[in-house]
Amino acid sequence: MHQLNHKNVLTQNRTVEKVRASTPLTIISDESLLATFDEIELLREQIQSWHSLAKLQNSRLEVLEQELYYTNQELCNAFMFQKKSFTEVIQLAKAILASGKSASECLAELIVSVYGFPVKLEDLQPSP
Repeated sequence: MHQLNHKNVLTQNRTVEKVRASTPLTIISDESLLATFDEIELLREQIQSWHSLAKLQNSRLEVLEQELYYTNQELCNAFMFQKKSFTEVIQLAKAILASGKSASECLAELIVSVYGFPVKLEDLQPSP
């Protein structure tokens, strides 16, 4: 078995020698090597810069998405009154008026029912 290993090593050495003989050596000057290292460093800096820019843009996008979400929520809330049909509002108004409350109280209750916003009775008093 020891001979097989020795034989394998000799075969590998011959193969390596053949590859070395067929591959021409390329000599790189120190200046060329330094220039290559400088270029690699510059490329790394550019990559880092692009990553930073991408993070910044993603942050801005997240802020805009959040603003859009809240604006959409506000718009939906503002138009909630449209969930009731005109016929439903008329029926509601009749029921509120039949309760015998004052006109201001009836109007306040109707506004709250239709728009979902609380109304103070003094807000419904005529302006002087």
